[in-house]
Amino acid sequence: MNIQEYIFEDYVICPICNEKLAFLSGSHLKYKHGYEGMREFKIEYGIPFGLAIVSHATREKMRKQGKKRSEWFKKEVMPIGLRMAKDKELIVPKESREHMGRARRGKTWRPEFIRQQRQEGWIDLRDAANKLGLAYNYARKCATDGRLQTVTKKGIRFTTEEWVEEWRAVLEKNRPHRYDGLAKAHQWKYNLISQMKEEGWLDLADAASRVGLSFS
Repeated sequence: MNIQEYIFEDYVICPICNEKLAFLSGSHLKYKHGYEGMREFKIEYGIPFGLAIVSHATREKMRKQGKKRSEWFKKEVMPIGLRMAKDKELIVPKESREHMGRARRGKTWRPEFIRQQRQEGWIDLRDAANKLGLAYNYARKCATDGRLQTVTKKGIRFTTEEWVEEWRAVLEKNRPHRYDGLAKAHQWKYNLISQMKEEGWLDLADAASRVGLSFS
């Protein structure tokens, strides 16, 4: 499908129902046409993920609004943050700054802190994801929106065995087919990583964790 044929100056046309819209949204596709969202629609019709299906006028309006918000943030918010940092004589929180310096020297506190918390019964998000055979980024998303209950200690989110099992029950109930597929795929990946570790190899996530750096 050439989606550009459906994009005009003041409106876009839904390729399915021919309704005129300011932009084609995931909500329209979900509630009117039964798609899970924009991603499924774009995959089906071969539309690039980075292409927003928005009228030219709406795109320009959004650009101006974004520029206005950016200018407001620089004018109203940034000076307050800089003033607060200056008053405390810190540009970043002390612990974070120390962590970054130690990470560069390979002496970060994070791995040791996570090990201590494990001994006290806490589980970090990476372990929680591995227990269910899911991706770490998905676990982080669930922790952010509240589906997985967590507590934050020194900027690191931890959970418990009980909360992980509650999360498992919610996943199995609400998205059984998708959860089963994700679990099988990531369980295969987890098994492969475990096998390679036994042979003396490290995956990038473990390597980053050992020196206290972000996997990204």
